[in-house]
Amino acid sequence: MQALGHVSYSWYLWHWPILVLGTVVYTNASLAVRTALALFALLLACISFYCVERPIRRQEALLRRPAPMVAGVMTTLVSGSLLCLLWFSVIEAEMFAPENQKIMDASWDTPHILDCDDWYKSADVNECTFGDQNAPRSAVLLGDSIGTQWFPALEKRFTQPGWRLSVLTKSACPMVDKPAFFYARIGRDYTECVLWRENVIKLLQARHTDTIILGSSLEYPFTPEEWTEGTQKILKALSPHAKNIVLIRSTPVLPFNGLYCLTGNKPLVRLLAGDDRCRAPSADARNDAVYAALQAAVAPFGNARTLDMNDAICPGGMCHAQQDGYVTFRDRNHLTASFVKHLGEQFGQRLQAGGQ
Repeated sequence: MQALGHVSYSWYLWHWPILVLGTVVYTNASLAVRTALALFALLLACISFYCVERPIRRQEALLRRPAPMVAGVMTTLVSGSLLCLLWFSVIEAEMFAPENQKIMDASWDTPHILDCDDWYKSADVNECTFGDQNAPRSAVLLGDSIGTQWFPALEKRFTQPGWRLSVLTKSACPMVDKPAFFYARIGRDYTECVLWRENVIKLLQARHTDTIILGSSLEYPFTPEEWTEGTQKILKALSPHAKNIVLIRSTPVLPFNGLYCLTGNKPLVRLLAGDDRCRAPSADARNDAVYAALQAAVAPFGNARTLDMNDAICPGGMCHAQQDGYVTFRDRNHLTASFVKHLGEQFGQRLQAGGQ
């Protein structure tokens, strides 16, 4: 313990850059990989402590004449700062290089319906409509940001002559009839979500809709049983007022940020981690459990069904940060609008197969 204590401050200084840079290289870093990185930081700490720190502190010549040591320290600090500035300028120039611009732009590649969402600021229902306002047939896209990311795949289909498409969205608000849950991003219970959901249901109960499409993230603090029970309450309230209801399976969640991975996918990084670093298996027990809960929820309703697009998002059971020339994910779990539009034909075919 004393030996570790001697190098503990050096280890503290080394561990942060090693862990940060290591997880940039190994985007899927397991506990074993992170432990190996921490031990590598300990090795560097021992080397720097016994080969640099201790010899300098015990150098009698430097103790008798501290001026050269102070000058050396200041020179090192200034040189290090200049190198950091140079590094930042190189990184900034690379970020805006033409080959990286598409990746940078993907962070803003979202559906053009975000103004329909007040998030936690109010429980008001802001309905955005597209297509013929007096069309005889109507469709509604309902849900949180994971559900509404499918808007580009729906827009062309449900804004054809004779159709009207409505969008009702609230970020981080699942279409599951459960009490308000604690939402860490706002630091309190998300009461606006419950009130908004009640208002939306009342709005849809006051009219008939041909097709209602629901989608929610799976990252909510509900058990599978709560998913089934809460979803059935929503379906019970809406099914008498809709011809068809479709529940979209939640998007796979990457263990890394797709854009960050692509921007850091450089030759040295690929040499250390391999060419497949920006991909991950789609298999996920939580996603499977929530989807099974949704399938159980729709079973009692003859006009409700589920729709699974995850095999198109992650073909062969593998999710890629870039696919078919498109940036796939703009973060860990949201698809880019361009990629969703690219999947529009498949999405429409699967809807058509269910009679929509």
